[in-house]
Amino acid sequence: MSDVKVEHLGKIVFLPYASGSKSDSLRPFLVRPDVLPLRLHYNGSNPFKEDELFKCADKFCKVIGYKDEKQNVFLVSSVEFVSDGKNI
Repeated sequence: MSDVKVEHLGKIVFLPYASGSKSDSLRPFLVRPDVLPLRLHYNGSNPFKEDELFKCADKFCKVIGYKDEKQNVFLVSSVEFVSDGKNI
């Protein structure tokens, strides 16, 4: 895991993850132009529920946290709404 906090801007959407496996569920991703979606996990939350990120579904947000390269997930420490997606 990286030691440096970074921020990303994009739209949080819930997409299918691990279809057909025990982990089959909808998981939060940050969708940004011209970049692959970034899978998100809010630190300390249940990965099958993600209540904090569900509040942000289909909204443009700034997420701050760390990239866990081993798990290929962005560990969110804070999230805030952005008024619109024009600057993303």
